[in-house]
Amino acid sequence: MSLQVRLTFRPPGWQKNLLDIDLVTPATGTTAIFAPSGSGKTALLRCIAGLEPNTEGLIRFRKRTWLDSARQQHVAVNKRQIGFVFQDSCLFPHLGLLDNLRYGARRRGVDPQLEARLIDALDLQPLLTRDVRHLSGGERQRVALARALLSRPQLLLLDEPLSALDAAARYQILTLIRSIQTEWDLPILYVTHSRGEVAQIADQMVLLENGSVLCQDTPTRLFSRLDLPLANRRYSAAMLDCHIVRHDRQYQLTGLHIGNDPTRLIWTGLLPQTEGTPIRLQIRARDISISTIEPQHSSIINCLPAVIDDLRELDPATLLVRLRIDEQYVLAQLTRRSLDRLALHKGQAVFAQIKTVSLTIT
Repeated sequence: MSLQVRLTFRPPGWQKNLLDIDLVTPATGTTAIFAPSGSGKTALLRCIAGLEPNTEGLIRFRKRTWLDSARQQHVAVNKRQIGFVFQDSCLFPHLGLLDNLRYGARRRGVDPQLEARLIDALDLQPLLTRDVRHLSGGERQRVALARALLSRPQLLLLDEPLSALDAAARYQILTLIRSIQTEWDLPILYVTHSRGEVAQIADQMVLLENGSVLCQDTPTRLFSRLDLPLANRRYSAAMLDCHIVRHDRQYQLTGLHIGNDPTRLIWTGLLPQTEGTPIRLQIRARDISISTIEPQHSSIINCLPAVIDDLRELDPATLLVRLRIDEQYVLAQLTRRSLDRLALHKGQAVFAQIKTVSLTIT
């Protein structure tokens, strides 16, 4: 089962289309819609939800057709069973918190057990007597998320829901979203331009450029490609999918397995999760160095055999090197002087050195 979107959208008064989309995503897991501001991410969600009347094309979700303009078929917004959490939460200031929560579920009826469960899961009980106008950004987004889920959606659309929140609130909401998606098996489309949010939550990623789909794949594959706009100095970072295999409490370290060789580990600071827990690492290209021989006396404890898979010039003085470690990839940013001094070339076996303190865990 899948979500199929083949549409064009031209806002009123525009001379050309804002969107020209041809996309199929799984109707499971979380798919991140990733692009810079102004690329049409929000418009795409609004078209899928049925909020843009100028949308032309075809939208199918699982076995239902929501839009088929060739046959003049258009399912109304309230019939699509979509939960939508907007960037600014869109709470109604004239309503109390409970009335805000129940607003989206009025047509189908409020499920008291589900409501109680969401209030508990999203820690809303202390907020029930508060005026919604006095809630913090994180509190407002928790209410908006509960309101969307209380409507019992088949698909959840999240439009940059964390953009106005601080780091602690972002982490809390992302953790909640990830646990809800896993427990409910609820497909999510998540709009963002944050690489960190993609790393923490996304199973699949769709990269938009100028209102069209440039490509789609897993985040680990897309962020390691040298032929995409992601591979520039701002976004030069790759991701590794790992799982915890051991804890070394003497040195306060956790060992992560990243390939087929059980002895090949990458070490990070001690993590609270149990052995077997999947972990996604972010590794910045500037935090990886390359050696042609295995270092014997180095303070860097992560030294992994790798193969140079590809190279790309960023500017006359700097290059990106893509390194294959088993079946995954990382990026290293090097000067041309280092490349020439070590005589590095495609297909060469090398060692990737990664500082433990530089790793970002998601």
